[in-house]
Amino acid sequence: MDPLAELINQIRSGNVILWAGSGFSRYAGYPDGKKLAEIIKDNAQEPDSEYFKDKQQLIDVAQEFTELYGSERLIEILESVFNEEPTSLQYHQLLTQIPQIACIITTNYDMLFEEAYGDRICSVVKDPDIPKSKVQDKVVIYKIHGSLQFSDTIIITKDDYRDFYANLDSLVWTKVKTLISEYTILFLGYAFDDIDIQYLFDNVFKKLGDAPKEIFWISPNLPQHKLEYYSKEYPIRYINSTAEEAIPKIKERVDKSLIVDAERGYVRPITVSKVLENRGFIAEFRTGSKGTHITSVGVKDPDSPNAGIGLKLSLKPLAREHGEIEKLYDLFSGRNFDEVQIASENYSILFKASAGGIDVPIPDGTEAAHLTITCQPVRKFTSSVTLKRSERCITNIKTEVFASNYTVQVVLFHPGFKIILTPTEETENIWQMEISFEKPKDVLMGKEIFGFFDDWTKDDEMLISSDLADMCIPIPFPRGSMPKDIIEYIKLNSYVYLSLFRIQQFYGIRFDLKGAEPILKNDLDVMGEILTAIDDKGKQLDAISAKIQADKYDAFRQRINPVMGPLCITNKRILRCKLLNHDFELGYGIIDGQNMYISNEDEIKSSLENGESEIKVTFKSKTGDLYLRYCKDEGTRSPLPEEVIL
Repeated sequence: MDPLAELINQIRSGNVILWAGSGFSRYAGYPDGKKLAEIIKDNAQEPDSEYFKDKQQLIDVAQEFTELYGSERLIEILESVFNEEPTSLQYHQLLTQIPQIACIITTNYDMLFEEAYGDRICSVVKDPDIPKSKVQDKVVIYKIHGSLQFSDTIIITKDDYRDFYANLDSLVWTKVKTLISEYTILFLGYAFDDIDIQYLFDNVFKKLGDAPKEIFWISPNLPQHKLEYYSKEYPIRYINSTAEEAIPKIKERVDKSLIVDAERGYVRPITVSKVLENRGFIAEFRTGSKGTHITSVGVKDPDSPNAGIGLKLSLKPLAREHGEIEKLYDLFSGRNFDEVQIASENYSILFKASAGGIDVPIPDGTEAAHLTITCQPVRKFTSSVTLKRSERCITNIKTEVFASNYTVQVVLFHPGFKIILTPTEETENIWQMEISFEKPKDVLMGKEIFGFFDDWTKDDEMLISSDLADMCIPIPFPRGSMPKDIIEYIKLNSYVYLSLFRIQQFYGIRFDLKGAEPILKNDLDVMGEILTAIDDKGKQLDAISAKIQADKYDAFRQRINPVMGPLCITNKRILRCKLLNHDFELGYGIIDGQNMYISNEDEIKSSLENGESEIKVTFKSKTGDLYLRYCKDEGTRSPLPEEVIL
């Protein structure tokens, strides 16, 4: 396998430690070892310059300089060099975006890693710093040649190197040696002739007994003979490239697989979520018995100019009659903003998604069973609707605006309804309106919603307002274009929910609409009876029928002839009913009538001639004064015989 590809795979799995040398800081304007040696020489006094003529290696120059002028003067030079503002942090910052790199070892004195990582990094320089390496979610950097923050830790002279490698039993080096033996090492910013590398190989690797697991070396144009020499003893994989060339490639390819690697357990989901959040996305992961999987990815700020999730979609229709592709064209072109759903029974669906350069894996590979594509609004806000000639108002309505070069669409989302407004070319009615309703969550919501729209149907004007504009959008009731079934639906539900509300209030109950069946005709009849009992008013009837035993009909007829006059019939038992899983006691049913007469004389005559045992008698009022009411007490008994049964 290509060494760079193999390195990337190991980085993705979290098996790599970065080992950085001075060559990796040159792009930031800092010197490498050879350049630093020249800077130190330039700070020597003229009479002493001859002592440095034959000295090229940094450790030799530093040793001589210290012997001449002391270590404090050398530290001053180092501070003046490395306290300069870096010209760039570009590639150090790219490394911060690779969360799998959680450990760095460096021989550099500069603070570039600390500046790039900020509070996400902790430095280990001395033995007392070791506990800091155990802090979760922190990148640990081992500065094995010291830090300018602690001048006594700087390793630069021959004496420093000798003392340093004579004390490899310190806690810091014990930890470093453990890391070397357990992880793959990536060297950046070193050449084979660097004194640091020679000391490391000769004094550390050989003393470990076992060589490191694997070594990747990124450096341009390393001498072939040097590479072959060191490769005989150590498992070196060479990548002929500068760090500035390699790091963006590594970052890009590691980036693409972050979500996949989180699902594989290589990187923590919370870490990936933070990476996505920093790039303007919101991600949710779910961990269950089958492992960790991403459940959703969305844009954090839709108004951001860089917001968006990349989608590469391939559709192969399995039948010509399906028109979803045309709908997709309309959606993507902005001619329509309707949601498009594509099912696998009609299409072969292949697609790839990405967010912020990170691939979003599709469950069960790249083939999707079902795909829903929606358009994102250009603006979101809340609005209210009022009626011009009414006090009715519905507030806190989620509102979204969709726009393209072709059209504009305003959509109002409420738990109980949805309104879609699109402009028209008509001057009298600027907006075309579509409205649909959802089952209200409770009676109060239903009463408010359908009461509002019922009033609107009475030639009122709806006003849509928000905090974003001083003007309201006026929507007159479109009587000519509003479908009759919608109008009837509104009026029926206005009556239903107002009635249910009144019943709730009177009996001190609450109807649960979540699991309730739709209101049927029979429910409406029951509702009417309950309201009759509540109002304590008579409900006008067209007729009332009773069954009388045939052998007692003559006696009955004699009692009411010749003029029936007033009629009062009381039911012998308390009437009860059931509505939406609630039981109601209505009371005794009482029929009151004036100017009554028997309306089915011919039917009665026929029944008697046929010898039927029961006769149906139907009463009507000549003046329409026939009413049903309910009474809690039994009330006045009818003068009619007991055989009159209701």
